Amino acid sequence: MTPFAYFPVLILAFAGGHECAAAGPYRNARELMVEAIVTGHAAGVMNGAIAQAFAAQFGSHGDLLVDATVERALPEPGCKRLQVNYTQRGVPTLQGTTAVHLNTRINYCLDGHPPIASE
Repeated sequence: MTPFAYFPVLILAFAGGHECAAAGPYRNARELMVEAIVTGHAAGVMNGAIAQAFAAQFGSHGDLLVDATVERALPEPGCKRLQVNYTQRGVPTLQGTTAVHLNTRINYCLDGHPPIASE
């Protein structure tokens, strides 16, 4: 087993167009990722500690939209490679408000543990 079971790829971009349609809501990332593994896709509004952290980081009172999609199945049953995108709305800038996007990729299993097999 490798010391890192997954490696998130983070891309932070200001402004832009990708936002998910509201569904959810989700209280944590686990709820989002499990739904995505089971159905192939999950999207909605994130609440709870993650949303509070984004709001505090960016000084926003807007919604934190989330979108998770299965990229591919992993060898271990119940485990998938997911693309998870976060969009924080209502981020103040000198030019007005905008949205901040955080795009990640993660290997995740239904039981909440990282997959045993590495990529």
